[in-house]
Amino acid sequence: MQTLADIDFAALTQRPFHPSPAAWEDQVFYFFLLDRFSDGNEAGYRDNTGKLALGGTTPLLQAADHGNAVGSEADAATWRDAGARFVGGTLRGAASKIGYLKRLGVSAIWISPVFKQPPWSDAYHGYGVQDFLAIDPRFGSREDLRELVATAHAQGIHVILDVILNHAGPVFTYAADRYPTGHGMDPRWDGRPYPVAGWNDAIGEPGLPYGQPVADPNAAIWPRELQASDNFSRLGRINNCYYGRNRVLTARAATTATSARRPSVHAAVTALMKTSRSMSSLRVCSPCAGSTWRCAAVASTCAQFPATAGILASRT
Repeated sequence: MQTLADIDFAALTQRPFHPSPAAWEDQVFYFFLLDRFSDGNEAGYRDNTGKLALGGTTPLLQAADHGNAVGSEADAATWRDAGARFVGGTLRGAASKIGYLKRLGVSAIWISPVFKQPPWSDAYHGYGVQDFLAIDPRFGSREDLRELVATAHAQGIHVILDVILNHAGPVFTYAADRYPTGHGMDPRWDGRPYPVAGWNDAIGEPGLPYGQPVADPNAAIWPRELQASDNFSRLGRINNCYYGRNRVLTARAATTATSARRPSVHAAVTALMKTSRSMSSLRVCSPCAGSTWRCAAVASTCAQFPATAGILASRT
């Protein structure tokens, strides 16, 4: 899918849904960062039916294992370096541990963002999205997500997807014109917009004209409706974030700053949220008014666009 028009909302919404609980605050939540939770290759644990799982190669943690990754400075450096990249957690791996979570007493899981990151980026955390209509292939597929949700629901566990729509990942590069540093100009936030060098291509280089339509699904941002230049505030990076080759958090979507004057952005955000809700079989939660829950993804726009409130829930 490349545009919002490609989404068949009727097929997504005209079907049974797993009911939300009467009170989310009564649920026992378990949050996991998908890449760091499970790759499905563990050995010696109890599977979703309670039987001993065989065939994996990663043994259970033992008391003697504590501290073994940092036994020497060289080991510690290797461990820290590995922690800055994808390490292999997947949707299938997470699905294989639903029984474990159930036995812990968990009644609701909160999953870190699963949407596609730039293919050249090591943003394993999922919070730097490049394509809001695709699952990152390093996590798995749409079908893997559906299977995870179905497995959780079969165990009586509710599912909340973490959906970030206030900003995108590093989908463009700034042509910063102030704040010189040892590696060039630093586009740090100072309340003023910066010029842009171009959309980042599939290898992370700003070789594509900014604001122009892009055909490569691994470049710029998707869906196509978000490729207009004024969909981004272009206000630079936050000052307390490291600025280097990965350019994390340098592309900041203006779903807050410009959605009021660009109804198309608000429409796109609302449609994306509906799609995410449908993919995870979540019902619309209680609206903001009179509730301690609100839509985290558009919390800053709820007052302007009350219709978006409550599509996805997060505790305030």
